[in-house]
Amino acid sequence: MSVDNQLTSPLSPRLATISATATSDARAAAVEDFWREVERSGAPLFERADTGDAGSWLVTFIWQDDGATDTVAGVHALGSRDLADSQLELLPGTDIWFRTYRAVAGVRTQYSLAINDSLAPFSLGEDASERIAAWRADPFGRETISFQRPAGPGIDIDVTMSVLAAPDAEAFAPPPEARSGTLTQHRFASATLDNERDIWVHQPAQTGAAQPDHLLVLFDGYHCTTVLDVPATLDHLYASGTTPPAATVMIGNVDRNLELPCHAPFASFVADELVPWMTDRFQIQHDPARTVVGGLSYGGLAAAYAGLQHPDVFGNVLSQSGSFWWGPDFLDATDIAGSGAQWEWLTHVYARSAPQSLRFYLEAGLLENQPLGNGQGPSLLASNRHFLDVLLAHGYEVDYDEFAGGHDYVWWRGRFAQGLHTLLGSR
Repeated sequence: MSVDNQLTSPLSPRLATISATATSDARAAAVEDFWREVERSGAPLFERADTGDAGSWLVTFIWQDDGATDTVAGVHALGSRDLADSQLELLPGTDIWFRTYRAVAGVRTQYSLAINDSLAPFSLGEDASERIAAWRADPFGRETISFQRPAGPGIDIDVTMSVLAAPDAEAFAPPPEARSGTLTQHRFASATLDNERDIWVHQPAQTGAAQPDHLLVLFDGYHCTTVLDVPATLDHLYASGTTPPAATVMIGNVDRNLELPCHAPFASFVADELVPWMTDRFQIQHDPARTVVGGLSYGGLAAAYAGLQHPDVFGNVLSQSGSFWWGPDFLDATDIAGSGAQWEWLTHVYARSAPQSLRFYLEAGLLENQPLGNGQGPSLLASNRHFLDVLLAHGYEVDYDEFAGGHDYVWWRGRFAQGLHTLLGSR
């Protein structure tokens, strides 16, 4: 993405027209008309980019100065991860803060506006919750998405963000009402990990005496049941008849940053304790070909790791924006240190391992293209492409897709159904 930094000639045609007004009175009238238009149409602004590419957009974030605004920064995937490099600027002689980006066709992503933020490099340190709590949804935004944070270590605040969706973006309507399955919450104690956690179990609506003969294991269970709304998606898929019913367990986190990135004890807990509990509870005749392990971000990485470590349990891997950039030095995961690969550790392991009976659904966002791992590693997009190449070179069956977004729940919750249907649905 490129960005407009020239206040004297804004890249946005709409703002360039205001900037070119000859008198202060004319400019004041143009600004008043502009805000009336924004009230009607919402923000950010979408204008066609004059690049010869009919599919590209100019996306302009805006903020109306209130007399107490010192800085405005955009928190989004279109620009830099550094808030100091994502600042909006004040159009001279107006109360319009703005910044324009060039974006690909169909772009859709979530964003916030950081007003009077410190603009220091962001990390999940002591002030992270306080800073995030001060970020705001766009008051002129067209749509929002809310995240309820589970109580526990780390960021434990609720967050509401705005949704940026180009006019040609893929639409994600809520799943239509369907026969409702049952969702129950349990506490599960692990002998392997010597801890206990919440898990959520979804059972399909009963259509007869038969129990489901498919099993779905998902990470980040709390978010599966809240912002991702996995149970509603499952009810719709099963009612439509396009995907066979599955008993689903959604696993809560105890220490996400330790357990999900290629942590052998955690993978063993899932394969050797949780899966047998599920198969016994629902009288499932276990078959790896009918068992899916899936997740997003670190959860996608964990799913691919569990599949390689336990192919006798998991035959299908569903990864949404999997963190395949990860390497053990990043988190000092001493249980797998010494691999010789600082980044993309799991990809290296797959490259030197014998192929297993695994099928994959992988997806990543076109905006997930910035270096990760404190800026020292590859981008998530590049590492997913590299992982894909290794899988194909080893003969794995892979369905791979890229979407016009970033590390975004607005995509993950909409495309989860596609991934599950690809692995289990009608071929």
